[in-house]
Amino acid sequence: KGIGLDATASLGTDTISTNFSVTDPDFRSSGNLLKTGFYVSKYENETSGYENRIIGSNISTGFEWFEDVNLNYGISLDLDDLSANTDSSDLIKSRDGQFFTNKFFYSVYEDQRDKKFKPEDGYTVGFGQGIAHLGSDIPYLSNNFFGSFYNKFNESFTGSIRYSVKSINTFESNKDIKLSDRLFLSENDLRGFKFRSYGPKVGKDFVGGNYSYSSTFASSVPNFLPETWNATSSIFLDAGNIWGTDFEVTNEANQFRSSVGVGFSWFSPIGPIAVSYAEPIQKNSTDEIEKFNFKLGGVF
Repeated sequence: KGIGLDATASLGTDTISTNFSVTDPDFRSSGNLLKTGFYVSKYENETSGYENRIIGSNISTGFEWFEDVNLNYGISLDLDDLSANTDSSDLIKSRDGQFFTNKFFYSVYEDQRDKKFKPEDGYTVGFGQGIAHLGSDIPYLSNNFFGSFYNKFNESFTGSIRYSVKSINTFESNKDIKLSDRLFLSENDLRGFKFRSYGPKVGKDFVGGNYSYSSTFASSVPNFLPETWNATSSIFLDAGNIWGTDFEVTNEANQFRSSVGVGFSWFSPIGPIAVSYAEPIQKNSTDEIEKFNFKLGGVF
């Protein structure tokens, strides 16, 4: 019947997480996907000033709304236990405690790529929202507009553009977005900068923003390796920013950031391997730089 069972675990210097989910692609012959999941994670980063443990579950459904246009929606429940470090700022310490979140979410996604893996033509575009409500300690609304373009210039060069614009704001003026929900750019969105080590800052702690933007302009380049290796080389230009807070900060650092670099990814026998080197072009004086990045289990 195509029912999928997925169990994953991730162990890193900052994050430990496990996720278990069951997916029925044709629930009761309705043509609708049904997915349920359970997850546990722990996060701690020296530049954030706190650690948090999250336990939660979700259930969602999805179907092809129009041709090549999919609608997905669902609900999630989670409990976030946040503990401030002893040397954190007073602001971080004031956010110490447990937070319950009950969230409804949905996304609309159009996929016009010629193929899912290594596309050479077409585009994707999507929009999603998350609404924390009904008993949530901090009710909020999050938005995400995202997409990509692909074009093959010749046998050796395929260009791509990826972009994302996000926001998250509370419904209540006397409450701030909890620290673990604030926006940061991922290590794939803005290479050359250390993860969670730029943007709004309170004391020595980077606190993330209410708004974020990221885009990547890239092109594949020849690497002269056999096609059977499934190896890809690329050049790229990353650009992005995070800004906006619900509270007073030491350094807003609302500044456009960019970097240029080269990347290499390989589907090796032990899993996907990705290596990149990026040189920041535009940066803020308080940003922490990390030019070289190696990842096993993910592809840039």
